[in-house]
Amino acid sequence: MISKIMRALKMFSPELVTASTGSVYIKFTGSKVKQIRIANHPGQKTSRNCWELRSDAGNQRRKDGRIYNFRSVDLLIADFK
Repeated sequence: MISKIMRALKMFSPELVTASTGSVYIKFTGSKVKQIRIANHPGQKTSRNCWELRSDAGNQRRKDGRIYNFRSVDLLIADFK
């Protein structure tokens, strides 16, 4: 899943960062979205320039922000572009 995102969005120079909490961040250059957080928990509040891909998200994409379920990685990539 992570490698799929990295390949699909390579034009934005993705950089992979792993946090001590177990969350993984993919940071981008030259995009309105500055990072995608990949996790299995809500974590701390993120800015509107941070999208989330989470295993605990119930829907494909939540209306209150850019929070996607793991099954919706293709939708996240399509929305990003």
